[in-house]
Amino acid sequence: MKTYFLGILLLVFSISALSISRADTLLNQLSVEEKVAMLFVKIPDNTMPDSVLVGNTRFDSYSVLNIRKGYKDELALSFPNEETFRTIAHQPTISNLLNDACSQAETKGYDGIVTFDKLVNVSRLYIGSKSIKDNRYVQIIDFPCELLDELLTNAEYDREENYPLAYIPAFNMWQASVNKRVCFSDLLDQDLLFWEDADKSCYEEMVQAVYDGKVQESILDRRVIKLLNNNVDTGVADSLVIQRDDEINNRYKAYTNSITIYQRKAMFPVLRVDSLTLSINARTNKDIAGFVSLSRYYQPKLSENDSSAYVQLLLCDDVRSLSKEMSLIEGGLTQGRKYNTLVYIGELDSKTYRRAGWLFDAIITMPQAINESPELLAEAIYGGIQVSGISPVHKELKQLGFERIKSSKTRLAFSSVAHTFHQDSIAKIDSIVFDAIKKKATPGAQLMVVKGGDIILQKSYGYHTYKRRQKVTNDDLYDVASVTKLAVTFPIVMMLYEKGQLNLDARLPEYLAEIDTTDKADITIRELLLHQSGLISYIPFHYKALDRESLRKRSLYSRHYSGLYNIRVDSRLYQNKYARYRKDVFSRKQHDQYNRQLTSGMFMNEEYVDSMYAHIYASPLRDYKDYRYSDLGYYILQRIIEKEENESLDSIYYSRISRLLGAENLVYKPLDGISSKRIVPTEKDLGFRKTLLDGYVHDQGAAMLGGVAAHAGLFANAGDLAKLGQMLLNEGKYGGLQYVSPRTIGTFTTSVNHGNRRGLGVDKPELDPDNNSHVSQKVSQASYGHTGFTGTILWIDPENDIIYIFLSNRIHPHSYNKKLIKMNVRTKIQDVIYNSLN
Repeated sequence: MKTYFLGILLLVFSISALSISRADTLLNQLSVEEKVAMLFVKIPDNTMPDSVLVGNTRFDSYSVLNIRKGYKDELALSFPNEETFRTIAHQPTISNLLNDACSQAETKGYDGIVTFDKLVNVSRLYIGSKSIKDNRYVQIIDFPCELLDELLTNAEYDREENYPLAYIPAFNMWQASVNKRVCFSDLLDQDLLFWEDADKSCYEEMVQAVYDGKVQESILDRRVIKLLNNNVDTGVADSLVIQRDDEINNRYKAYTNSITIYQRKAMFPVLRVDSLTLSINARTNKDIAGFVSLSRYYQPKLSENDSSAYVQLLLCDDVRSLSKEMSLIEGGLTQGRKYNTLVYIGELDSKTYRRAGWLFDAIITMPQAINESPELLAEAIYGGIQVSGISPVHKELKQLGFERIKSSKTRLAFSSVAHTFHQDSIAKIDSIVFDAIKKKATPGAQLMVVKGGDIILQKSYGYHTYKRRQKVTNDDLYDVASVTKLAVTFPIVMMLYEKGQLNLDARLPEYLAEIDTTDKADITIRELLLHQSGLISYIPFHYKALDRESLRKRSLYSRHYSGLYNIRVDSRLYQNKYARYRKDVFSRKQHDQYNRQLTSGMFMNEEYVDSMYAHIYASPLRDYKDYRYSDLGYYILQRIIEKEENESLDSIYYSRISRLLGAENLVYKPLDGISSKRIVPTEKDLGFRKTLLDGYVHDQGAAMLGGVAAHAGLFANAGDLAKLGQMLLNEGKYGGLQYVSPRTIGTFTTSVNHGNRRGLGVDKPELDPDNNSHVSQKVSQASYGHTGFTGTILWIDPENDIIYIFLSNRIHPHSYNKKLIKMNVRTKIQDVIYNSLN
């Protein structure tokens, strides 16, 4: 029966002689009433609210799923409604949604779907999923029964022009259309179907019009034959078999693509999070904590209800509340505050939309409210997601001077859909971390995974210490140790290289004249970055400042515990309990030149920094410039950078990198502006500073430089490290700003080989895959990153578009705790990530 359904979807189709004969046979069996009935689509009673019936004849009857207002199913994210559809300009997104809906409809026994059309008061009917693939549909209109007589009268005129459907601008403006002498025959020629009115009066008038000769039966027959001749393939196209995860993803994309931004002034997406002031003023029925917290992730100094901010953002989700606020604005009663941006969640009628256009300089909307709406709008405002939606009053807004914004993704976003971990993979990661905590490899940790610019996994585990008094949160800061080399020094060196201030192959005396008379004179910048300068690995600067008299002519260390050597500083190393430090170098109070703070009760004479560098210059040089990891080269790099810029390293970093990234949780000396409760402690330093290091850098040399060093000293959380990592992964670009060029990043992150796996300032995977690897063997050779002594790692993989961050304080309370390393925790987690995402 259904194979003869009238060509609802094949709008232009060749008719063979055989099919004409068959159609003529069927046509002759139909009464006028049945022919007219075929033009109407029936909405069933309330027992089937989501379906419609098509055909209404003894030959053809179809049941199709009505999705114009969305529909409910078992998926967590609801199917978008008509308002969402109408704002989506990205056609592949619409096609994917229709494919999903048709696939579900056919699974439930329906023959097709009815959905929206871009024209007002118009619907589209698709029969069979192949019709969506081929973009074959028929339009259904709300027929203007009150104008039927006029439409029928127009048929009596001799018309020289034919008015196609596209010429009728909106079906809620029928009178204007009729005045253009559109007649009933015109509508029949458009292959339209009509919604059946409740009392069937329209149907009955049409039937009578045919009997009265106002509509020639031959015209009606021509329409019916076209319907009867077209076959409908209701099979599912092979390429359109939909997975449930894909359906969720398609719906999520639909909601993101429905967001619209219109503005008169260039404000959005926000570019300079370091300088633009923005205040949120909420007039909502629902909790907006998600909007505020995510906005603050992008722009830490965001304010609420601050009348001095340049961008006054009015956040609203209720038409009545919005109308009230607009009345206050119009009356000048907003207490001196001029709201210049409207962010609205939900459907706005055209009248309210136009009114807002007169009052605001920017309008940001999402036409359908879902749980994720506040967060998605925050991401749209800051470039976390692509924005491409088009307003239903686009033309009116254009006339008012608004520009429609189509923006690309420029910052990280939090995605629960686009790339997801399987729950079993998350469980495996949890098991690895919990096992490490249980075995006291670390008291807690932070984890973050970024894929395709989306934060797809962010978790915190355990506690700050083994006392279990304070849980680790995503906002807490860790001492990231040598990850500082990657997060701070690496981008700064690249910037100076691009400006021509650093020549990689220049000898060190070109930058530091005092090196010219030492055996370090032939070392180059390149060799420092590659750790193949011949410098020794480490100098214990703090022990160079020991008061030797305090040792009472005994050695500083012993391999055996005793009454004298009772301070354990390593697995099998004990320190002399009488060891003290020179009073001309260290003081318990800050005064005069003792301004380098190491702890709350320990300060260092700043003049001793020159002695530290003297020790570096006088240190023995190895015979060969083969690879040997050394912090000393970064002390030299820091002095070169600060001399070239005449500015401290931390000041350079804040002004040129971290603040522009909106990453104010990447900081040196965190106690200067951050609560100690947010800082995870590291070692209880019994050998040097005699206290728990809580907010003070663990590395002794970095501490003696005042907490700011090129090799260590940075405190960070995973969320802000991810911004830095994404900038590097984006080939030097983030938030619309270009920090360094793609070519420079490529130059610095390429292995030099010759037995050295490293790039210029970054670590790389092992060159020989058979060697024991410090990272997962599944990472690409293009990947790079760095680990930190405190139990941290930041790893960036351009080929797989993955950023992996793990932060811990494995050295709490003792730095000789190597369980995290022996258990290979960081690498095991990375293995799980790659197994899940690749």
